Amino acid sequence: MNNLTKHLKMETVKSTKKIELNFNERGFEKAVKANEGYVNSKKELIDTIDSYGVKGKELIKEAHIYKATAEAIYTLLSKDSHLPEGINKLKFLELFNIDLSKLSESVNKYIAYEKFSKKPLRADYVTYLTEDNLDDYNSLNELIVLLNKLDEKGFVKNKLGIQNSFANRVSVDFLTGKFKFNSK
Repeated sequence: MNNLTKHLKMETVKSTKKIELNFNERGFEKAVKANEGYVNSKKELIDTIDSYGVKGKELIKEAHIYKATAEAIYTLLSKDSHLPEGINKLKFLELFNIDLSKLSESVNKYIAYEKFSKKPLRADYVTYLTEDNLDDYNSLNELIVLLNKLDEKGFVKNKLGIQNSFANRVSVDFLTGKFKFNSK
C-alpha cells in the first residue's frame, strides 16, 4: 500500500466525507446538450401546435400528442358544421389538405428528447471515494502500481488488452504510457 492510499484510508476513517476521484466532464456536457435539445424541441413543438390554431401548451401534456392535436384541429375546423358521427378525423384533415408532416416531425423530435427532460446534476457525474469503496480503490491502486512495475521491466506486451480485460477500470494514459485508475 503506497503513502497516498494510507493517507486516504486514515483520512476517510476519521471522517465520513467523500473524496472526489473523478468528474466525467464529457458525459456531463453531453447530458447538458441533450437537456437543451429537449427544451428546444418542446418549444418548437408548442410553436408548431400553435401554428395550427390550437393551444400547444395544453396539448403537449397529452399522452398521445399527435392524435390529440389532430383531433383538436379537426374540432376547430368542423366547428359550426354538421358532419356525420364517427368520421375518421385524420382523413377529414387530409380532405382539407392540412399538412401534418411538420407536426409529426416536431412530435417525433420531442419524444426522442423527452427522456432528457430532467436537468443533469454535476454530482451525478462525479465518482467519489468513500469508506464503502475504499478497499476496492486500494486493491485497484495496488494493481496499477504492480502493472506499471511489470511494464517497466518489459513483461507487458499488450497494454490495451489489459485495459479491456479490466473493463476500462484500469486504463492506459497515452501521454505517459503508464497504467492509471479510470473512475468513469
